[in-house]
Amino acid sequence: MTALTFLKKAYRKVFPYKKKCNILLVQLANRNLGDLVIADNTCKMLEKATRKGRYSYNILRTHIKNLDTCQIEYADAGVFSGGGLVKFMAETFYELLWEFISKAQECNVPVFLNAVGVEGYDDKDERCQLLKKALNLPCVKGITVRDDLETLVENYIENDEILIKEVFDPAVWCDETYGEISADKNSEIIGLGLAREGIFTDHGIERIDKEYLLEFWKETALKLEEQGYKWCVFTNGLDKDEMFAKEFVSYIGYGEILIQPAKPHQLVENICKFKGVIATRMHSNIIAYSMGIPSVGLVWNEKLALWGKKIGFPERFVTADNLTAENAVNALLKALGEKQKKLSKKNRNAGFKEIKRFVKKQVSPLEREKLKLDYKKHMLATALGGMEFKYNNTNCLDSFENSLNDSYRNFEVDLRLTNDNKLVCVNGWNENTYKALGMSRVGEDAKIPLSYEEYLSSSYYANFTPCDFIKFLERLSLVSDRKIKLIADLGKPSEDDFQNMLSKFENNLNEYRDKLDNVKIYVRLQRKRDVLVFKEKKLNCEIIYFVAENKNDDKDYYQSVRNTLDYCKKQKIKMVSMSDKTYNEKICEILKEYGVKACIFTYTNTEKIINAIKNGAELVGSHYYGVKYLEKLTK
Repeated sequence: MTALTFLKKAYRKVFPYKKKCNILLVQLANRNLGDLVIADNTCKMLEKATRKGRYSYNILRTHIKNLDTCQIEYADAGVFSGGGLVKFMAETFYELLWEFISKAQECNVPVFLNAVGVEGYDDKDERCQLLKKALNLPCVKGITVRDDLETLVENYIENDEILIKEVFDPAVWCDETYGEISADKNSEIIGLGLAREGIFTDHGIERIDKEYLLEFWKETALKLEEQGYKWCVFTNGLDKDEMFAKEFVSYIGYGEILIQPAKPHQLVENICKFKGVIATRMHSNIIAYSMGIPSVGLVWNEKLALWGKKIGFPERFVTADNLTAENAVNALLKALGEKQKKLSKKNRNAGFKEIKRFVKKQVSPLEREKLKLDYKKHMLATALGGMEFKYNNTNCLDSFENSLNDSYRNFEVDLRLTNDNKLVCVNGWNENTYKALGMSRVGEDAKIPLSYEEYLSSSYYANFTPCDFIKFLERLSLVSDRKIKLIADLGKPSEDDFQNMLSKFENNLNEYRDKLDNVKIYVRLQRKRDVLVFKEKKLNCEIIYFVAENKNDDKDYYQSVRNTLDYCKKQKIKMVSMSDKTYNEKICEILKEYGVKACIFTYTNTEKIINAIKNGAELVGSHYYGVKYLEKLTK
């Protein structure tokens, strides 16, 4: 026995090897951060439930609307984080639940639905019946319910083996999950939590329209001032909520709006700045309750009234029939004068107890295929990387840092000129860019660049700061722990602009060249004339050429691909880029025939990422699924 073998055996006696289990935590990820607060709290419960388990657990957070069932093939359990999932009249969760749970049944993966909201039942509606069918599949081992347990039990569930319990919404764990955040006990400010203008009318309450809400909030603000309170507007992060908040401040003529939160902890921080809250969104009220802040809710959906009843404060939730500023303010004043009831430890931990029971009794390692794919070599952080299933194409240092932490080695950055000829990192000047920057530009106006100062003083999603190319290179030069591949996408500028871009690109590179020894640089080009101009510069960069999509179902498309590759061979270009829609088996065959590597933009699906790497793609871009996620999932 060698010394190394002896040491390994001795180590295993002291620290026994634990088999690994993958738990898919299926969450909602959108700009309404209440759903991500739910997910954060459910993740906290799962972490606590698995801390001293028999196995080693990976908790993999994925997005229900971006879910590809391939992930289930590598999972040992699936947990839905919570929220209003058991519904069929709004959104398409019934389809997504069916897809996930039926695949889990096929793969023998146990499923747990945590603290779901139940919204209606109709035995004649096909959507409802598909949802019912999903919930009764044998792989569903437990369902906890935050509201309307009666409807679930009496109408949906026929499988007697499913354990069903009533619990509180996961957000009651906010004080523990966000333990570094606490309420400001000295605050004298009341938070007004606004939602989009159509939230009542979209739920059949026609009387409470935009004009009604503007006047309601104005009267509420004035009555609070009469009581000696300051007020401040906030939202849960949804863009439409922010738009209405700005319109309200314009309507009343003054007032402050807290910065639009981009991450769930920022929403919690915002709410903790207030002495009390009057809010439209359910989770503004639940967060406030968890943090010991009195709140009054506006009932546009029965779930708010059910929450108020559940915590013993039904009078703090103003129904549509009684929705006046006087009623809302009086309810808040009364709440401020009362001692805040805390949720009992038993009730608070009821949801955690069921999650822990599920993990202990149902979750164990299943026989799964293990993949030996080198994700670090092949994964590409498109536009420097996406964040939290919501934010992409920012080309900002925040996303770059996020990608570095996720073990990426390959990055793509989009470069464009400002209207005063400065080279900045931006995914083109278009409507989507301006929308992400919080600006409204459409049509031809959206094609007009910002000035350098305007762009760098703006922010993506009110939180992420843009950067220019030189600032990015400065940060890139500090990365010394890995070899880097960087793709610079120069777009399709005019001939004069392209010459200008190349000069600035060259100057910026020359400033940092001696600090980028570990960086191999590629330039992504889309036109033959650009290739010729670029080659004249003799920059120390390789070219990646673009293969166009087959948009018009062209019968001669594959011949045109061959023509493109013939041109690449002539120009000694060894890699081409293409969209995920272009890359297929036939394209793979042609690429192998020519000995040309492929760089694919941009997948949102793990199955397609895995297949692309298996089929020989050199670089595979994704905004959502990074290196660490894929390694944990499949290895």
